[in-house]
Amino acid sequence: MDKVNHQRGHLSFTDSFGDGQRLSEDQLARRGLLDEPTVYFEKDRTAAHSLKVYIRREKLAKHNHGGDYVVRLEWTSVGSRAVKRHFNGNQLFDLLHTDLVAFVRKFLVVEEIDYAKLGRLFSPQAIGPRYQILNRHHSEAAILRQFLSAENYRLTRIAHLAIQIFEQRRWSSNEGREPIPEEVWRSSPAQIKGRIRDHLKSRRKRPAANITTKRRRKNKLTIEKLQACFIRVPLA
Repeated sequence: MDKVNHQRGHLSFTDSFGDGQRLSEDQLARRGLLDEPTVYFEKDRTAAHSLKVYIRREKLAKHNHGGDYVVRLEWTSVGSRAVKRHFNGNQLFDLLHTDLVAFVRKFLVVEEIDYAKLGRLFSPQAIGPRYQILNRHHSEAAILRQFLSAENYRLTRIAHLAIQIFEQRRWSSNEGREPIPEEVWRSSPAQIKGRIRDHLKSRRKRPAANITTKRRRKNKLTIEKLQACFIRVPLA
């Protein structure tokens, strides 16, 4: 899952409440919350739109809570300009008559990661590894399928290695924060694109050793090329 125009960074996990203090088990039970972190997409005060995801117990009448667990997705829009643009006004009447289903379909993005294509982006000259040629009794189609399967495996391995490298570069700056599980930073489009954007921003800040003789790489990594590795899945 991702968020449209998620440009400012990666995911952040928060396991504290309000003033930075962790809630006790009794406080969590009274609020119907669980001792699990809240995931923020773009936790930035300058962001006009932000998204958070967390798990809690089902809310019932009279401040009671049921035994079922629910995952809540909360979208926050800040600022009169942003609210008027996306909700046709900043009054309660405007919100009540807004097509919220269309809003969610537009801004909440579900994507599949093409790891092979992502691996090729980091290794554009990649070719398939050595493979055993089938004997002459096998068809050319079977040989081609074997080659493509081997090549996709290699490219997928390159993609996972690149994802791990980009993530590990930021571990030292995240000390003291809630660690992001590996199953998240391995498979989250928002996290992967955010870490690679961090890398691109850091490269822009580095002064070139010799601008006049520096050649422009044909396979230069760009946001547009990166986005092409993520396939959007339409919401029902």
